[in-house]
Formats: sequence, C-alpha cells, structure tokens
Amino acid sequence: MSTIALLTGFSLAFLSALILTPVMSRLALRLKWVDVPDGKRTMHRRPTPRAGGVAIFVAFMMGIAYFQMLRSDLLATFGFELYIPSIPFLLGAFAMALTGLYDDAYGLGFKKKFFFQLLVGYLMFVAGFRVQVTSIPLLGDDPYIQASLALPLTLLWYLAVINAVNLIDGLDGLAGGITLIAFGSLALVFSALGDLRFLPIALVVAGSIAGFLVHNFSPATIFMGDSGSLFLGFMLATYTLTGTSHTNPIMALIIPIMAVGFPLLDTSVAFIRRILKGQSPFAPDKDHIHHRLIEKFKMSVPGAVMLLYVLNATLGLMAIMLVIVDARYFAVIVGVAALMLGVLLHKLGYLRVRQGARLLKQLIKTKLGRQVPRGQWENGEEKPRLETDDSWRTDPMFWRKPIVLPRDVARPPQQTAPKKALSED
Repeated sequence: MSTIALLTGFSLAFLSALILTPVMSRLALRLKWVDVPDGKRTMHRRPTPRAGGVAIFVAFMMGIAYFQMLRSDLLATFGFELYIPSIPFLLGAFAMALTGLYDDAYGLGFKKKFFFQLLVGYLMFVAGFRVQVTSIPLLGDDPYIQASLALPLTLLWYLAVINAVNLIDGLDGLAGGITLIAFGSLALVFSALGDLRFLPIALVVAGSIAGFLVHNFSPATIFMGDSGSLFLGFMLATYTLTGTSHTNPIMALIIPIMAVGFPLLDTSVAFIRRILKGQSPFAPDKDHIHHRLIEKFKMSVPGAVMLLYVLNATLGLMAIMLVIVDARYFAVIVGVAALMLGVLLHKLGYLRVRQGARLLKQLIKTKLGRQVPRGQWENGEEKPRLETDDSWRTDPMFWRKPIVLPRDVARPPQQTAPKKALSED
C-alpha cells in the first residue's frame, strides 16, 4: 500500500505535466510568449513557446493535493507523518513561479528578480527554512555568531541555487534533467540518514519534471522559461533545507553543495569569468560549460546534455557515499570530485593560470586606476604640448600697467550725489 501510494503520486504529477504542457504551449503561442532566436546567444533555430514552467507548477500542486488527501491513510501505513509542504512553502513556490511567468510574458530586469528572490528567501527564513550554522569549524558554538550568520547564509543559498538553475537553462532538457537528478540524489541522502518524511515532495517534483521533459528534450517544442527555472530553483533550495543534516557539520555543508554540483559550478565559473573580463556578472553570453562542450568538442545538443546528466549523477552518487561510507574516506571522495571537476574545467579552457592572472591584473588596473606620469597618456605616448605665447612674462610694459581685478571690472562706477549748500539764515 505504501509503495503504491507513493507511485500513484508520482504518476499523477507525471501525467498532469504530460497533458498540460501541450496546452500551455498553444496558450503561449496565442499570447506570443515566444522565444525568438537571435542567432547569437540562443541555440534553437525556430521560435519556441516558453512559460512551460506553469505546467510543471500545476502538476506539482496536483500531486501535493493528492498526498494531502491521503495524509491520514499514509500516517497509518508508514507509522510516521510524511511531510506535506506548508503554507509558507507553497506561497514561496507560487511567488517564484509568478515572478518567472511575468518575466516570460513582459520581461523583468535582474535587479527586480533579485529583489523578489531575496524577499522570498527572507520569508522562508522567518518560516523556519534556514541554513543551520551550529558548530561551524573555527567559529565555535557562540549562539550570537550562529544567529548573525544564519540569515545571510540562507539568503545567499536561495540566490545561488535559484539563479544556478536559471543560468543552466540553455539547452533542451538540461535544467529539468539536472534538477530531477539533484532531487533524486537528495532524496536518497535523506533516506540513507533514516529520514523518509520528504519522499512525497521529491516524487511529485520528479514526476512533474519527467512529464515536462517529454516535450522539452531535444528538439524541444516548449521551454520551461523563467517560470519553470525560478520555481525549480526555489524548490531545490528549500528541499535541501528540510531534510535531516549530517552529524558532521562540514559534511552537512558539503553534501547539498555536491548534490547541486553542476548548476553551482557553472554559475560560479560564469560569474568569475565575467568579472575578470570587466563585464557585469549578470550579462548573458554564450560561454557556459554546455556551450563549450558543443563548440570545443563538436558535440550535439543531446550528447552534451547526456554528458552533463552523467556528471551531475556522479556528483550525486558521491554525495550519497559521504553518508554511507566511513568518515575516513570523506577526504578521498571530496578530493576525487574536485579533481574530476578540475580536469573538466581545464579541458574546456577555463583553468588558464597565465590568462587568468593577466585578466586579473587588467581588472585591477581598470577598477583601481593607474597613476600615469605627468605629460603622458595611459599608452605611454607623450602628450602634445600646446603652443602658448609667454612673451608677456619678460615684457616690462605689461608689469607697469595697473592690475584690474575682475571685481573692479564688474562693479559699475559709483556716482556721488552733489552736496547741498547750507543756507545762511
């Protein structure tokens, strides 16, 4: 009964997304919510409807409603209460989906999107979804330090994960598949720690994404848009904060980062690369990891997507291993993951020490300024000297003339009134 109930929730979300996605595609075409290829940054060749995230969100809500109706039966079956998203959880998910939908329909600047992400992150912090900072190494157990770090770390985590999922949405099926793998890895991590309460959320999200991927995998007939990427990023960030954490505080921080490995890696590389080039870290370009896989290794879009699936699944498997293996192997697993990612970045041309040092030096000169010797331009050329007449310096007649100050020239001469003669009596 328990397995059937869980599979039914997954199937309901899958079928809902499978049916609703074509409906949303036709609606987006009618409303002209279409992503038109620009020939520069986009990879698709024909106008494609977006806002497919609406179908994912509705399918997710239907799956959650199913588990909510069977809450008492599931309690009797499992012997413990499964976690059903609370009202703040659902409101935050709705707010992110609505923000993304507005961006898909009318466009929304990154500053405004950041504001709504920070607002939702703060509301989730108030609702109890926060980064636990107990027993942080080198900081001790000072409750004041823990309280002062909890809010900024929580907001940073929401910003990082939401925008990471948003930025990897550059190839057909990439963002959805990576998020699906990350949810599966985290669900297995929580299960290995003995916490099965959060399986309904993972199953419903997985079913919603799987149903959407049928229409989104290459060649895609619809994109999830920001309505999907912001919603899935929010769900992934919140899901990592719900389950049981590892008893080791360092592993408690590393495991969710490793499970969401590829999106965070790609976002970090993109931000550092743009900053070193003197660009805005939020400026869109065509130089992400998935772009370089296609251009450098001449891979097809499905091939690049499948390779990144394997990469993120490997990182997820390592996150699971950190839970089930002995603590002696923690450093080995983390080291292998770091080595694997380092080799990938080197092969793609990101790890260039000399080029990075040159860009950093250039950035420092640009931002901090450089003292230029007097009489020279910044390129080292001599400034052209203006021809001026200095003969007045040795002219004796110039110095004999009275000096007229500007205030004397501007002030009109004063006319004195004639004095009246005194009358004699």
